[in-house]
Amino acid sequence: MGRRETEPTIPSEGEIPLGTRIRSRRWFLGIYMEDFAKDLGNYRPSHISQIEGNKYSPSEELFDKITKLLQISDEELVFSPREQVMEWLEIGRQKARRGRHQRSLQG
Repeated sequence: MGRRETEPTIPSEGEIPLGTRIRSRRWFLGIYMEDFAKDLGNYRPSHISQIEGNKYSPSEELFDKITKLLQISDEELVFSPREQVMEWLEIGRQKARRGRHQRSLQG
């Protein structure tokens, strides 16, 4: 992405953790972490990074905000098959190569 974010890493087998799903979907939409954190209600990027890094789970309130900003239902984010999450990642890669990421969904 434009600000040199590290691309999400999908585990080769087993369940894809929630934080990885959130990061992959954010990557798909092309939203910078700093902007995402701000749009969620002025959370610190480090807090969002810990959630995306699967160190912490978001509160129910924050999870609702996340799914709204990621334009996806709770169920779809949590239960999307591996192939769907991989597609989000691939589309995000293509957008990044073309420089078509947006700064924010709010701005």
